[in-house]
Amino acid sequence: MLAAYRPNMPPKPRPPPLSDDSVIYPTNRLPRLDVPIMTFPAPGSENQTPLGIHDDKGTSPPSAVVPEKTLYNIWEQTRTQTEVKWTRPDNAGSFDSMAYEIQINDGDGTWQNLTENRVPVYRVYFAEGKAIFGRTRICQQRATAVVRLRVRPIGIISRHGAEERLLGPWCENILFSIEGTNSKT
Repeated sequence: MLAAYRPNMPPKPRPPPLSDDSVIYPTNRLPRLDVPIMTFPAPGSENQTPLGIHDDKGTSPPSAVVPEKTLYNIWEQTRTQTEVKWTRPDNAGSFDSMAYEIQINDGDGTWQNLTENRVPVYRVYFAEGKAIFGRTRICQQRATAVVRLRVRPIGIISRHGAEERLLGPWCENILFSIEGTNSKT
């Protein structure tokens, strides 16, 4: 059969001549991607930001952490290791990294720094009648002793090679009740 001649139809345009890059990567067939294009400052400019560092980080301190439990009983039959856990701050994602400052008060009214953790957990050990909080050891006595622990988040932002640390609020006190021994000596 012969194709019908249609005089009212315009002739089809000729395709552009082939070039090396259009044969390998046909650009007219690639999907359009709606992504922002990142521009980099000129080399040697004064306000150059290192890769991976974002200036859009907030300067508000981290929000409070919430302890999983606020009361722990330690007595003769306590397991060797007790984990104190807390939630990460709600705005933890706005910092490059997080740390947690942990302090202890063993009843004398002063708070002592225990450590700084990078994970939201702290381990307390119990062995041979002693509760071990890092380098602080509290002996089990006849009377019940109460030890307070508190945690606060530290938001860390890296800017231009320097580290900025933003301190969050202290959490509510975490109490450790160290039960006295029943033996008479």
